Amino acid sequence: MRWIAGTPVRAAAALAVVAAMVAAAAPLPAAPFFDDFNRYDSTDMSPTWTEQYSDWAVVDGTARSAAGVSGTSCALMTVDGFAETQPAVQVTVDYEGEPRATYVALVLLYLDNETSIFVKVQDGYDGSPPDGLFDTVYFYKGNNGGTEGEDGTKFRPLVPGQRVWDDLSPYFSRACLMASVVGDTVYVAIDRDFDGLPDLADIDLDGEPDAFGYQRGGIALEEFGQGVGLGGYNGAWADDFRAVPEPATLVLLGLGAAGLAASRRRRRK
Repeated sequence: MRWIAGTPVRAAAALAVVAAMVAAAAPLPAAPFFDDFNRYDSTDMSPTWTEQYSDWAVVDGTARSAAGVSGTSCALMTVDGFAETQPAVQVTVDYEGEPRATYVALVLLYLDNETSIFVKVQDGYDGSPPDGLFDTVYFYKGNNGGTEGEDGTKFRPLVPGQRVWDDLSPYFSRACLMASVVGDTVYVAIDRDFDGLPDLADIDLDGEPDAFGYQRGGIALEEFGQGVGLGGYNGAWADDFRAVPEPATLVLLGLGAAGLAASRRRRRK
């Protein structure tokens, strides 16, 4: 998959998407939410979060999910008091540590652990050995696809029959990850160089940018809730989590501040 790096092309495409997102904004939005996790180390994520499954902790000013490679390590927490039908969320991800099976996920329209839009970036696809880089994005329904049912269904797609993954080339160890819901579609964008502009993908490999990141449409929104949150597996690292009531605000304000957050983090290390 070839990526288009020209800033003018990316900016124009981003603005076009922003215009469409503004039109879809909710009339009575929730209040924005931001957590940089800059507080004392603790296994208590503070009153603004509810840990729905497994465990998260604050470590060195970042959020870290429980270590381990069992299903019980699929940590998920949600933001208290944030409810929105067309939300946008953003987080800084960093691989941190030895190559291993790990992921960081953004959670939208959370109803319960079996019903949410669960978008994760992961190291390793289809049994390939981890190499320290996030290489695949997955679109699931429920916490890491939900539990296995009597019919053997696991890693459920958002819409029956949809492919659940896309390749993330060029692969990365650190980036700003954004996900948003517009209409019945979830969009995912990645800013690898923290320049404030989401990277554009050449999905069909024709040499022209044709997607604002990755997306899945046709989602039956009436089945879902309105919560947002963060997922992680096996010692995942996340920072600077942001949630806003509609995607245009996040694109114009959140991603524009991504470079500042990254430089601040590098100075602190």
